[in-house]
Amino acid sequence: MKRKDITGLKFNRLFVVSYSHTVKGNGRNYQVFYNCICDCGKKCVVNGTKIRSGHTQSCGCYRHERQVEANTKHNGRRSRLYVIWQDMKGRCYNINNKRFNSYGGRGITVCDEWKNDFYAFQKWSEKTGYNPEAKRGECTIDRINNNLGYYPDNCRWVTNIAQANNKRTNVFLTYKGQKKTIAEWSRITGIKQGTIQARIKYQKWSVEKTLETK
Repeated sequence: MKRKDITGLKFNRLFVVSYSHTVKGNGRNYQVFYNCICDCGKKCVVNGTKIRSGHTQSCGCYRHERQVEANTKHNGRRSRLYVIWQDMKGRCYNINNKRFNSYGGRGITVCDEWKNDFYAFQKWSEKTGYNPEAKRGECTIDRINNNLGYYPDNCRWVTNIAQANNKRTNVFLTYKGQKKTIAEWSRITGIKQGTIQARIKYQKWSVEKTLETK
């Protein structure tokens, strides 16, 4: 029997990794199954016909999320918090996510408590300072230790500026006893970040000369 190869393709939340097996039905009917990875990170084996038709869209997490959505006070998908939850998981488990390499690609995961339970994430958020009325960029989820994953003791709600200052790629400069990122010194001195970086990295200026020369 010649089967249609759909490996390497993505249907809804399912990414088809490889062919699994074929089951013979009545007469000339065959059912072809594929090994898949869901956006939530779970592996599953799914009927190829149901994947292509859209009958099966996930490992089962989508149905669960719809149930959660119906019972949340912010009405699920229409809430900003729900989008934050989805984006958090996408960075960690969706290999097609443009930020996957910086998160899931280096081992960053979402704890079991939150991964498939939006309501649990919502309850934690409401207890730890999440503000649904905050302006864009003033209430973002941040990992305290950037080498660890998303779980209650390692997460907090901060502004975009605070989150930027917590990036693992940040370069810190110590001036007059104060240690700050290049971005922070740029805001304080009015000197462009690119100028500070060039003075330190290429011109080999001292920190004092870099920050004191306009």
